[in-house]
Amino acid sequence: MANILQVTSAPVTPDPSVQHGRVAPDMSVKNPVNPSAVNRADGQETGQTGSSTGEGRFSAVDFEGNYAAFLRELTDNVNLPKEMETVLFGEGAVALSRNKEEISEVLKELFSSMEMDSPEELKDFLQNQQQAQIKFSGNLFNNLRGMLQGNISSSLRTAILNFAKSYNDYSSSGHFLAQLETIAGDIDKLLLPSFQGEFEDLISQMNFKGGMGEDKANSSLINGQIIPFLSNYISRTHDYGAVRNAAILFVLYAVKYENGSEELLAKQKEALLNNSDFRLLFKGDPEEAFQESLKNLEMKTGNNFTKLFNQFLLAGAEGKTGTENISQFQDVLRGLLLNESVYMPLQHLVLPFRYGEKDVMSEMWVDQDAKDMNGGKLTKMLLKFNIQNLGSFEIISGITDMRVDMSLFMPEDLMEKQKDVEGVVNTILRQNGLSVANLGIYQKTRDFKLQEVFPGLKDAEKGLNVRI
Repeated sequence: MANILQVTSAPVTPDPSVQHGRVAPDMSVKNPVNPSAVNRADGQETGQTGSSTGEGRFSAVDFEGNYAAFLRELTDNVNLPKEMETVLFGEGAVALSRNKEEISEVLKELFSSMEMDSPEELKDFLQNQQQAQIKFSGNLFNNLRGMLQGNISSSLRTAILNFAKSYNDYSSSGHFLAQLETIAGDIDKLLLPSFQGEFEDLISQMNFKGGMGEDKANSSLINGQIIPFLSNYISRTHDYGAVRNAAILFVLYAVKYENGSEELLAKQKEALLNNSDFRLLFKGDPEEAFQESLKNLEMKTGNNFTKLFNQFLLAGAEGKTGTENISQFQDVLRGLLLNESVYMPLQHLVLPFRYGEKDVMSEMWVDQDAKDMNGGKLTKMLLKFNIQNLGSFEIISGITDMRVDMSLFMPEDLMEKQKDVEGVVNTILRQNGLSVANLGIYQKTRDFKLQEVFPGLKDAEKGLNVRI
């Protein structure tokens, strides 16, 4: 009979651990079992990466924690401002401006919103962008962060976390709706033709342009008709593949959307404000601070620059500037998404603008919970900005009790004007109510790394920091 399966006998390789028909004992056990600790695989040398399945057969076990992996990714993403400068002021933007479609009008409006004519206009622009990009900012969340760092009761800690979760879902309502609309479109394409008409009728009743917290009608439709329809479809067609996966994703975003209702946010706020420990520890008027946070959220959703900039990046990522530029736009989007990570330990802003007919790309890193030499509270900042035809600048500053300790690093060509620059910076600081404890002007020779300026970043790895 022909050997159809092409079976061959496997070569016999002698196992050195088998001697005279008996298995020789392995005397090189280096990591004895300890139930109270997590050890590497037995027999492993110090510094090696363990493997629970045998060397050379599967990939090694990753002992790096989630936060450590995030820090590594953050460090690898230091070129975000340069990448953004390339797509915004480079050939990609020029290609879009020549486009006859709607995106060319978006680009013109975007550059118009970035044009600053006076210092006062620039200051307002930067403040508005800061409030728009930082969701958990303002007096309310400064108080809450301070409480969480202290020794507070479990009831107050739970109330703070529940409020923060509801606030986050409330502020993300528009994003959740956009995701629901996209997933619904994908599901519609996957359904059998005989079911598509009914599903499209249901989806057409959704209000995908609803504002923050406006979820009653949408949630009622989702829970009462759309989810039952999908469940019935899967049970009747036994489609446990792409349709079921998309339906599960749809339900996940529907739950998040419902958790962000205005009614639930108000309930969590009242639970927080009625906590006796909260009333005792909060500095200022909590109701006023809450309304200020809501105002900042409205400013974020109504921020024209942010909307136009997002449209511009999406157009580039979709290839409307040419396929050769897609990767650059995708890199910028990926870098900006790092700011949304729950592991982000600092406030991070990237702010492009035009002033005095020059393109400026600025980046700011802020740690509001740093400590000074005496253990007191310190606000530490790293500011980087590149000015067209002038060069790259970096500022490292610390503010304690309205006193500033600042180091400014600037291009070599400007060092001859060191005294003039020092006088201007002193004047600006004092005009903003800050006294100058120390001000140094130095030549910039290299870019500072995040962990040089913020050495406490590694401290956040304390506690349970594992990846399963």
